[in-house]
Amino acid sequence: MKKGIFTAAVCLGAICGLLGAEEAAKDASKAATGKPKIKFDQLVYDFGKTSQVDKVTGTFTFQNVGDGVLKMGKPSTSCGCTVAGVKPEVLQPGDKGELTFSLNLGKNKAVLQKQITVESNDPDNPKTVLTVKADYTPLYEISPVSFYLTLRKGESTNLTAKVTRTDGKPFNVARVKPTQTWIEAKVEPEPNSTNHSVRINATLKPEGSPRYFSEYLNVFTEESEQAPAAFTVTFSGRLLGDLTMTPESLYWPITDPEKALTTRRITVRSSLSDKLEVKNVTSSLKDLSVETVTKEDGKSLELVAKLASVPDKTTNGVIRFDTNIPSQPKVEVPVWINVIKK
Repeated sequence: MKKGIFTAAVCLGAICGLLGAEEAAKDASKAATGKPKIKFDQLVYDFGKTSQVDKVTGTFTFQNVGDGVLKMGKPSTSCGCTVAGVKPEVLQPGDKGELTFSLNLGKNKAVLQKQITVESNDPDNPKTVLTVKADYTPLYEISPVSFYLTLRKGESTNLTAKVTRTDGKPFNVARVKPTQTWIEAKVEPEPNSTNHSVRINATLKPEGSPRYFSEYLNVFTEESEQAPAAFTVTFSGRLLGDLTMTPESLYWPITDPEKALTTRRITVRSSLSDKLEVKNVTSSLKDLSVETVTKEDGKSLELVAKLASVPDKTTNGVIRFDTNIPSQPKVEVPVWINVIKK
């Protein structure tokens, strides 16, 4: 190549390089000042009927179809059973990204519909709501899956749950493990089920002090101690004592100190034949005093709580008293004074 031609070629290349750099700079400037726009390939991800899995996973695809830089926020979900994330978090015009998610299905039959909310700097669509659906049938279907009961201390009850393997195959219960010793359970085949259904018969006799409870019966189809429970039956409810209180705690909302209600009452009742006696009534809150008012029936009385002054901020404490009830000689009543400042 002759020197003149070579020089011209070099110059032309330099000019093209400068023009390319200028175009790139213009594109960058346009992206920086342009308007981002997010577009998802779909807004609903429907798994349809699904079974025999603990969770499902999927991906929503999105694209920046605007002429500005798109910046994605962290997705939020409608429940803790759904986890989601986006990649990348910054997209140039024309770039594509993915939102991947997983949904834990649980162990009970359910038609699930969960939402994933995605925020971005798209001025026309700052929040996009995506929906995940699944019609889930677990491998083991339990009926009922949970029980709620109210028992007085010393009482017991018998409960039965039917368990069916939804794929029709026979199964064997290797062992059951309750969360409390006062739960006893045995398993027997369901008549005419060809071994794909069983009955779980449980006897409950709650022990301890009066309270609300929530316990479980874990059922295993494998002998191994390391094997997870195949399914779980839930028992929740309330154990009543010989003494009941209405309400069981004092919640004291205060929005206007000058107009605050300064008196609250608790009715205490005994189920025993003897006359109810309450003494040594104290409060852990210095500005809260408590008096007793005996009822004519002798088996009930009122605790009258009086607030001498409104505290500066939300506080909590307890009211304590002694009784002549052998099973509940000492009682504590929680107190919450919630000062709501406007």
